[in-house]
Amino acid sequence: MNIKKTTVLLLLLSSFIFAQPKLTPIKVSLNVDNIKLMSNWYQKNLNFKIDTIITSPTVNAKSILLKKNNFWIELIENKKAVRESTLSLPEGYRVINGYSKLGFAVDNLNIIYKHLKKNGVSIFREISKGELFDGNYFIITDPEGNYLQFFCNVIKNTNIKNLKLKPFIISKMVGNIYDSIDWYKNNFGFKESESLEFPDQNLKIAFIENNGFYFELIQTNVSLNKSLVNFPKGKDDLLGFVNLSFFSEQFENLYQKSKFLKLDFFTELQNENLKYTSKFFILKDPSESLLEICN
Repeated sequence: MNIKKTTVLLLLLSSFIFAQPKLTPIKVSLNVDNIKLMSNWYQKNLNFKIDTIITSPTVNAKSILLKKNNFWIELIENKKAVRESTLSLPEGYRVINGYSKLGFAVDNLNIIYKHLKKNGVSIFREISKGELFDGNYFIITDPEGNYLQFFCNVIKNTNIKNLKLKPFIISKMVGNIYDSIDWYKNNFGFKESESLEFPDQNLKIAFIENNGFYFELIQTNVSLNKSLVNFPKGKDDLLGFVNLSFFSEQFENLYQKSKFLKLDFFTELQNENLKYTSKFFILKDPSESLLEICN
């Protein structure tokens, strides 16, 4: 690398250090088994609306972008994905690292709870007092078993159609919690909020935050990275949450810093005319979860 290019990158890096980026979650992607069923479910129960339908006959793939309150859920009918519960994991392991639960902050918990209950949605945990956040929450599962959490600490007078829904937290199984904390702190300005250890259960939990959005990082001794899994012939992915997308006004700085630090790119810089972005790149974090940065 020549001196001029190195100097430019160091200047970008130093400016990034003194102005940590604010990241805004704008999309989560789900590999699904039945895209029509899942699309109808999210529209009926959470009032998402179809924004874009994308088909690609050459790879036999189809995706639907659903939108609510400037947040997108991308449903991807991925024929190469399998359900985690059907896989035979190495002895001593029970789960695969990666995203496991998405949580939303809402402005009236009782309204959405009654609405979902009336619709016969599967309630995984009834309304409970928040252990770490000031407020109440409950957890449901969608038709394919993905966990969704709803949290509220200030109740406003609203109805289900006007209910505000904001991504608040995503849970993630990790291989090494300290590596994950350092990766998100050093590369994307996350701050450690809370750490818990349960030695008797070989369990560690940490919460890290950026711009009001939290990662719940969970480390156990029974989880492993996806690259260590033997998938059936013709399959190479998992059903469920596969990708979290953030918008950043410091997009170019983040891209240059990621290149300079030789982070693990899943997708290099792309120019696309998508509803939620015109440019993006996708990284793999230390536990092989996909993180998309958009402008």
